[in-house]
Amino acid sequence: MRWPLSGRVDQNFNALANLLSPHFAFNFAGNADIEKDVVANIASYGNQLGLISKVLLEISEGQSSEKLNELSAMVEKIDKAKADHKHKTKRAAIEAMSRLRNHDPDAFAKLLSDYTAKK
Repeated sequence: MRWPLSGRVDQNFNALANLLSPHFAFNFAGNADIEKDVVANIASYGNQLGLISKVLLEISEGQSSEKLNELSAMVEKIDKAKADHKHKTKRAAIEAMSRLRNHDPDAFAKLLSDYTAKK
């Protein structure tokens, strides 16, 4: 007789991890290798769209339409989200540095020294 969980209980979680991880599949009309290189090394899709949006708003200055107003509002929301993210990142860094200073003052001093020497 075998009791529950008395045998092997290992499991491959790759399928579950793949299911829960965000994956994007793009159908490229052009060369997928070039697209990957551009996104990885030159400009993300977000950077490309951000620049196009700002150029479009700039060249349409003085004009008004419902879609231009929507685009302008969207760009403002995106800029605010980026600023909020920078603020959260800075706050997290300050909190981490404070914990390090309190927990290990020598490591804190060395980190500051190493960081400022790399300017």
